[in-house]
Amino acid sequence: MKIVQNSNQNTIYITHLYPQHMSLYGDRGNITVLAYKAKLAGIEVVVQNCSIGEKIDPKAQIILLGGGQDNDQEIIKSDLLKRKNELSDLIGNGSTFLGICGGFQLLGKSYQTADGKEIEGLNFLNMQTINAKPHEKRIIGNAIAESPLFGKLIGYENHGGRTFLPPELKPLGKIVQGGGNNGQDKTEGILTELDKGLILGTYFHGFLAKNPQVANYLLKRFFPSLKMPALSLLESMNQINNLQLNY
Repeated sequence: MKIVQNSNQNTIYITHLYPQHMSLYGDRGNITVLAYKAKLAGIEVVVQNCSIGEKIDPKAQIILLGGGQDNDQEIIKSDLLKRKNELSDLIGNGSTFLGICGGFQLLGKSYQTADGKEIEGLNFLNMQTINAKPHEKRIIGNAIAESPLFGKLIGYENHGGRTFLPPELKPLGKIVQGGGNNGQDKTEGILTELDKGLILGTYFHGFLAKNPQVANYLLKRFFPSLKMPALSLLESMNQINNLQLNY
């Protein structure tokens, strides 16, 4: 793990890009999980909802771009591309970018919608997403992947796009059950460093809630001595339900 020098001392800054458009299937819950774990460890949490035309908090350490329908991606695409340098600088200086489903797709060169339109991506990763062929079914259902870093990963996938990684890009994990990136090569997601920062992309919804070891990893990049108290599932759920967040 690459440790990031944290000048924010005891505060984690999290930005949610386009929450009105890019939070399909509760992707916002990834922020809730991070905030919950941080607060348990005594870390203050500042969450920014960043909409079209608004500047990303320059202190942002974790940036989430969730999933959205094709028309939502059409709505945000121009604004997102204007942020390419801004996002590149943040990631290059140590921030983590977490892309879920559509947010993962937009990290690549392009994304092809169901009606054949091509949406330009951020081109941070040498990959592209094409639409499923007429005979191919939409990839839907509970999925399991095995990750060299995180072990067993579980989530829910629902996507028509097929994302293909070149050999130089390593996936987050290998599919054990489900479709993963494209339903063919058993790859799931992406995990790669970009200068000092980290890019993590996945098709798994409910990602950090179902895979708490990944949430711990993301927080420990900024707080390497972080220690999480052991709680039962019931205690954890009660604390999440009582969690007060300003977003």
